[in-house]
Amino acid sequence: MVLELDRLSLIARGATLLSDLSASVKAGEFWCILGRNGAGKTTLIKTLAGLREADRGDIRLDGRRLAKWPLIALAKRRAYLAQQVVDHFPATVRDTVMTARYPYHMHLASGFGLESQTDRDAVERALEQFDLGPLAQRDVLTLSGGERRRVSLATVFAQDTALLFLDEPSAHLDLDIEQRVFAMLASEVRSGKTVVASVHDPNLAQRYATHAILLGAKNVRAGTLDEVLSTRNLAELFSHPVEELVLNGRRWFVPGPSG
Repeated sequence: MVLELDRLSLIARGATLLSDLSASVKAGEFWCILGRNGAGKTTLIKTLAGLREADRGDIRLDGRRLAKWPLIALAKRRAYLAQQVVDHFPATVRDTVMTARYPYHMHLASGFGLESQTDRDAVERALEQFDLGPLAQRDVLTLSGGERRRVSLATVFAQDTALLFLDEPSAHLDLDIEQRVFAMLASEVRSGKTVVASVHDPNLAQRYATHAILLGAKNVRAGTLDEVLSTRNLAELFSHPVEELVLNGRRWFVPGPSG
């Protein structure tokens, strides 16, 4: 699996978010996107997932332009987690997670189909991964924000794709669950999958990612952690001093004193 970004440019509300970004995202890599609010993290992830067109440049998945992929075929290759999910109708947690399996059992002619045992197994596995078994028959409209986020993550995992695009996957999650989720994502990467996720905490990127994209107002940096993640680059990105600590051989970034 190779996702190629060729001189990609994004424009929103008349402002250029990034210009001429070229990068190659390969199997077994974990990319984290960092930037201030409004920098364009969500726009970038939606574009990479094929949910909006690039304003300039090109994106190719395994050599084929992203816009040329049939939707069902693309849904079997990549999954997308939105930053926010709004439920308008009642549905059980299990049925909600089952929606991820639609590309595998739908009929091209009618658009409908019956889920298979493979679909049911994938859903049960995802429910177990996120400790949602006891909530499987709960209405999603009755869930807390953190519980609903776990359902969304389980839905992404149940889709069982080689490429995962996640917009702030740790939103609404408690600290212990956040760390579990990122450890699970890192495990998926070690198995050969690819993860692209937006985050606010550079320490999540430092601990779990292999690559990073820094979306700054002046420039965009993309590359391996060693190439991109530094106190100087982070201070420029967030307009605030950043200091580096080393604890048990691991780097941590903390806000420095201002002024």
